[in-house]
Amino acid sequence: MAAVKEPGPEDRTVAPRRRLELLADAPAFSHLPAPMLEDLASRLTEERFQSADRVVVEGDTDDRLYLIVEGRAEASTVGPSGTVPLAALGPGELFGELSLLEAGSRRQATVTAVEPLLLLGLRAADFRLALDAHPEGRSAFEKLADDLLVTKLLKQASPF
Repeated sequence: MAAVKEPGPEDRTVAPRRRLELLADAPAFSHLPAPMLEDLASRLTEERFQSADRVVVEGDTDDRLYLIVEGRAEASTVGPSGTVPLAALGPGELFGELSLLEAGSRRQATVTAVEPLLLLGLRAADFRLALDAHPEGRSAFEKLADDLLVTKLLKQASPF
């Protein structure tokens, strides 16, 4: 992976207000109160990936979820006949949250940059802290996880 980690606040390219807007617009985060969203937005780190870079790999463990600021990516999984596309992802969309709902979970898909990406990453510890403090947020993410896992299963099975 060719990610460039954010060295410090002075090098941020995504303004605090934009970070907050992106989080608040994500349906599962919309259940959290404004002060919690503001705190989470301040904890986001910027990462950049080039076209064809793999951001996350199915089966790996990782400690963060990602929110796309700029660029496009594709989520895919391995099926009986090879790689199966799951979703095209663009600005404002989240990925990586499924593996953070429970400690020790593994990535459910590989996400590859289709064009250069600017991402905001949120560490698992910060994500879990927010969900522990706000069970309605956890419920929203668990429902999203269930829906995504059903979609993955259907897309892996022929002829869906």
